[in-house]
Amino acid sequence: MGWIASLVCLLLGLSASRLSGEEKPATPVSEEQIKAAILVGFARATEWPTNTFTDSQKCFVIGMVGRDTLGDKATAIFSSHDAVKGRAVKFKIINDETEARACHVVFFPRAERRRARDLVERLKGAPILLVGEWENFLDQNGMVNLVAKDGAMKFEINLDPVKGSNLRIPAKVLGAALNVRGKYE
Repeated sequence: MGWIASLVCLLLGLSASRLSGEEKPATPVSEEQIKAAILVGFARATEWPTNTFTDSQKCFVIGMVGRDTLGDKATAIFSSHDAVKGRAVKFKIINDETEARACHVVFFPRAERRRARDLVERLKGAPILLVGEWENFLDQNGMVNLVAKDGAMKFEINLDPVKGSNLRIPAKVLGAALNVRGKYE
């Protein structure tokens, strides 16, 4: 199953095992695992500026602001054989702008929403996908907002800051969003 299909299935509350005919997954999927899968899915889907990656960067870095809400579980799931743009995935805790600028995706958990506004503003224009999980994250120039709805994890997108950072999210992903603000010209 392709990564876009997997992402859409996760967002719709389905598992790959249900699609393959198994009744129940061997182990339940946690909300943290679903969020981690969505972050990796967005990392794979997003088109990055050509100068984003250097040969010395061995990992695709997903930063989590504040505390570890996904890291141990996410790193256990997404190992070196799960590559994004040909690089291993690494989740890491970040606490300031310098650490955030070393990431490709920055996740702002709900508990860090007070700190998010300032950091999102300072990262404006950088080729970093900014993902949050609360109601007005997109109003604060966030790019992707995760939304728990109808028992599934879904998302909404704000294309203005995405475009301002020279990133591009493919139409297939936009089509799976609950809401898309803005449009590509």
